[in-house]
Amino acid sequence: MSSFNAGELTPRLYGRTDIRKYYSGCRELENFFVHPLGPVEKRTGTYYIATAAGEARLIDFQHSTEQTYILEFSEGSIRFFLDEE
Repeated sequence: MSSFNAGELTPRLYGRTDIRKYYSGCRELENFFVHPLGPVEKRTGTYYIATAAGEARLIDFQHSTEQTYILEFSEGSIRFFLDEE
């Protein structure tokens, strides 16, 4: 039974079944947290909002403790995104 407490394994360990960590590791863990006791948990945080208008730079801006924005700077424009839960 895999516990994944060895985290993500290097490609050099693929097929090295003689090493104990091989059975408690994973080939690829993307957007997951590995807990010390073994389980993995999906990382929260990102979701699709909009497609960028060309090449853009994102800057976070905190107006107050209750108002935060993401500013998208692209050539000739600025877009503002507010988290409205």
